[in-house]
Amino acid sequence: MFEHFDVSTPEGHLHVVQARTPGRPLLVIHGGPDWDHSYLLPAVAGLSGRGIRPILFDLRGCGRSFRCADDTRYTVDAVVGDIVALLDALDLPRADVLGFSFGGVVAQALAEQQPQRIERLVLASTAYPVAAEATRAPARPELRALWEQIFDTEPDPLAATRRLALETLELDVHRPEALEAARRLVGAVVFSGEWLGAVRRHGLKGTRGTLESLGALGGRVRLVHGEYDARFAVEAARAAHAALPGAALHVLPGAGHLAYLDVPADWQVALAAALA
Repeated sequence: MFEHFDVSTPEGHLHVVQARTPGRPLLVIHGGPDWDHSYLLPAVAGLSGRGIRPILFDLRGCGRSFRCADDTRYTVDAVVGDIVALLDALDLPRADVLGFSFGGVVAQALAEQQPQRIERLVLASTAYPVAAEATRAPARPELRALWEQIFDTEPDPLAATRRLALETLELDVHRPEALEAARRLVGAVVFSGEWLGAVRRHGLKGTRGTLESLGALGGRVRLVHGEYDARFAVEAARAAHAALPGAALHVLPGAGHLAYLDVPADWQVALAAALA
């Protein structure tokens, strides 16, 4: 169903996974960022039969893509450059874009810097550039405390990344019956510690998207968010939607951060509608 290949960019190769079926291209940007693309395959596998061709890739420093000799090159702007190079290599002047979690932050930066490369923009389970008063309902404090504890005390970046992924899963899915599938899926991810190590030393650098740049895309922006997302409060998605005339918002009841595992049927309907 999917084919694997590498694409060369000015700084190194990106590992790409593309549906074999023809259709309108959908570039999928994963989160983490020290994860690989694989955990999002179930989120987009059902699109191939709907005339959409999902294209996933591992971010620089992740999965089977290249590592940076200079860790200051792990930035949002650098990833935007990788995406432009990838689209050029695939001969895609424009594409639909799905950014999930941290991938949504990257997608918003792409909209800021290269809006002409985006056809439709789907932002899922991610953060938004909205005022603090719009996000007073915070991510669940127990998740934040666990994340900070591991980040501060686990010295090995790879081990910290793996622990951050696996030990927060009970908070990333809302339905207990989805937990076992989440453990299997995330347990198979090829983690790295490249980004976490760089963030510890330099912070997360790079341009952030703005409501103005998202607004310029008008009705081509769609937001998909779990009602009980423990990482990014749904209030932020609602505030962004209110500030973006023409944008569409799909809030998925009973879903957490990994909404496509909590409510797979509802996720597929919302994603298909977002790309219709």
